Amino acid sequence: MIHRAEHPHPAHEGFAEAIGADILSLSEYSIPGGVGRHSIPEEIINGPLLSDYDIFISEGTRALYGSLAKRLTSDSTLIYLVGDHDLYQLTDDSYQPESTLNRLISEYGIDVLSAVFDRYIDGCMVISEFTGSCVETVLTDKPYRIAHPYIQPSVYRTLEHVSPNLESKTAVTVGSYSYYKGQDLLVDAWESVREAHPGAELKLVGTGYPPEFQSVPGVTVAGYVENLADAFEGCSLYVQPSRADGFGVSVVEAMHSGLPAIVTTTTGSKSEVERVSSDLITDPSRDAIANAISAYFSRDFDARCRLSQAAQKRGSKFDCESRKDEFRSQFDELVSDISGSAPIRNVDQA
Repeated sequence: MIHRAEHPHPAHEGFAEAIGADILSLSEYSIPGGVGRHSIPEEIINGPLLSDYDIFISEGTRALYGSLAKRLTSDSTLIYLVGDHDLYQLTDDSYQPESTLNRLISEYGIDVLSAVFDRYIDGCMVISEFTGSCVETVLTDKPYRIAHPYIQPSVYRTLEHVSPNLESKTAVTVGSYSYYKGQDLLVDAWESVREAHPGAELKLVGTGYPPEFQSVPGVTVAGYVENLADAFEGCSLYVQPSRADGFGVSVVEAMHSGLPAIVTTTTGSKSEVERVSSDLITDPSRDAIANAISAYFSRDFDARCRLSQAAQKRGSKFDCESRKDEFRSQFDELVSDISGSAPIRNVDQA
């Protein structure tokens, strides 16, 4: 598995372990002077220097630069692990470009990118049905398989002891502040929520929130918390207002703790929330989010309890071992589709 950050995403690292894959960094080699560290030129230079393997997995979009450079210089199979929302930006003109990928699209066009991807990417592992639909837009003739990420084991255990306050009108969202997470939409929606439900409270957990959010009536900027269970205690609802989110593990973390979750149509974990209630899925807009939250707060206690029980049951399925097993199974199917033969392992796996 090729990655570009200090470490792969913890769940992706677990996926690599599940299939016996080595983990390779695009920053592990020395490079010529004048090329910036952790830059795209560095990754393109370092890609071909990686050791040879039968199969490479590119962790996310950013690792594709070095991964494609390696693919150009080898006969290896390249599998793209789509664990981010970058491909969605190619399908929605209203979405603000955040990535180098989008800037390349604006300069050269999506048809050029699709041609490159179709030529050198052999298949994809995607983390949600949502990211799978994005893959279909860009890679028109490549197989893919879906394997959802999981809750980290230590977090999974602590969340089993959360006690939601389902009688309250307190919502929470978790994540560092960013455009794609859509927390600004949620804060903008809160005035409308409080018009329908005076006293409703919103807790923002994570770093990077604008200071002015703290002055919005009913909104508390809690910042970083060491124990995620503390963030969920006393709440009755979790909200993921993302403009685009590959999956959103915090959604299933909240569900595992017994909190019903409202998510947008552009959040990968909507597939899990839909199994609880389709009423908890909303468009990624201020008014739609406000209406969905207000509708939930209007439910009686018994209805909230039923949603909580269904959410907890669904969220409990996102333990580490079962998700790693599922990744291994789906990966094997993908490799078989690509090569027509059994997958090759670096270590013995059941």
